[in-house]
Amino acid sequence: MRAVTTLTFMFALACTACGGGGGGSSSPGTVTSGGGTSTPPPATTPPVTITAPVIATQPSSQSVAAGTPVTFSVAASGATLSYQWLRDGTPVAGATSSSYTLATTTLEDRGSKWRVQVTNPGGTVSSDEAVLTVSGIRLLAGAPSSYGTSDGDGAQARFHEPFGVAVDASGNVFAADFYNQTIRKISPAGEVSTYAGAAELYGRVDGTLNNARFTYPTGIAFDKAGNLYVADSAFRLIRKITPQGAVSTLTQLPKGTSVDGQSSGMFQPSGIALDSSDNIYVTNGVGTRRIAPDMSYSIIEGFDTRDEVATSIVPTIRGVAVDPNNNVYVSSLQGDVRKLGSPGAVIAGTSGVQGYMATDRHGNVYVADYANSVVRKITPAGVVSIIAGNGTRGLELGANLSAPLPSPRGIAVDANGILYVAVGHAIVKIYQP
Repeated sequence: MRAVTTLTFMFALACTACGGGGGGSSSPGTVTSGGGTSTPPPATTPPVTITAPVIATQPSSQSVAAGTPVTFSVAASGATLSYQWLRDGTPVAGATSSSYTLATTTLEDRGSKWRVQVTNPGGTVSSDEAVLTVSGIRLLAGAPSSYGTSDGDGAQARFHEPFGVAVDASGNVFAADFYNQTIRKISPAGEVSTYAGAAELYGRVDGTLNNARFTYPTGIAFDKAGNLYVADSAFRLIRKITPQGAVSTLTQLPKGTSVDGQSSGMFQPSGIALDSSDNIYVTNGVGTRRIAPDMSYSIIEGFDTRDEVATSIVPTIRGVAVDPNNNVYVSSLQGDVRKLGSPGAVIAGTSGVQGYMATDRHGNVYVADYANSVVRKITPAGVVSIIAGNGTRGLELGANLSAPLPSPRGIAVDANGILYVAVGHAIVKIYQP
């Protein structure tokens, strides 16, 4: 009985060793099918996902002086990045790194918009736009050291010591061409024409534009309706030119007596400005007056007339300006800038400053400082700075704001903050920082 049991046990072991009676053998991990073997497919690796770039630091807007370099930069994260810079939406050839340097800026670059596209296999992202501001001086018309009477395109035209400057709502610039006895017009493109009067023909004739006559016109200013007011100095007249071109005489300023009994430059009107109620402010060498629309007037600085003064054909170059809040600023008889009607009338830091003036829509006051050959800016808080010039009276014009200025006189500012200044025998545009 024990032997049978043993035999049965040994048989069971033998059957176990033969793999369950399948008639063959296979190694672990091998699948047998139809008498053959196959290897299972290897385990697959999940695909690598590449995410689009992420811009961490955007390019920043910058302000530089004309002629200096400027660099725009971006910082981005992500794999295998590539870059392409665009100017005003157009790709810049060769600008394919994380920064781009414009080696020499010009006034043509002012207002250009810069951005960069960052790309990798995961996609493309665009940066914010950075705006480039370039400051400097550009000739609009005439030649600083060459005078004449000719109309024409920009630098081909000629003036003879333009005094007052004004700009209309369409961007046309007007200049009182002192020795040419005319009012000149300069289009935004720089085309110069004789708007009113006739070159070198003196007179005090009203009429239409070129049929009218002026004698040594000085300050000019627009009212809100587009009428142009002219301080016509030799006969002490305030003239008005309508948008339709009709020239009329509004009033004549009184005079005192000079040592030789003749009219003196001190009595001749110089600067002119208007407030929102169409009151006219006029300076001369002895005072400043406010002239109401009905032509009644009051003296708000100095005197009405003065006796026993020296004779001169050239009026005192002394400006007046009105800001958007109807505050009146004057290049004073004491040789500084004053805010009339203010308890602290004298603006600190303006001693020795004298010239024509203008204001912008933010209430900044600009002075074409004839006495010191610079252009100054006075903020509403009373901060005084030099915008252009270095105190040297030059003969030619430089592109940099720190270059010498030839005899600055009239000044105006447009809605974009661009200054127009009469220098020597020319009109220039000054682009602020």
